Amino acid sequence: MPMHKVYFRFYAELDELLSPTKRGSCLVHGFNTTASVKDVIEAFGVPPPKSVSS
Repeated sequence: MPMHKVYFRFYAELDELLSPTKRGSCLVHGFNTTASVKDVIEAFGVPPPKSVSS
């Protein structure tokens, strides 16, 4: 089974949450699992959004 790739690019405040070596660049994530996009983004160091209660 071929490995799929997804490319991420973070800007502004989200870019600042990444480690210095990953800032300002396109990040490539290879996968062959069913990981969610949310899980992959969090693995780069970007925290999940905070819930807003009504």
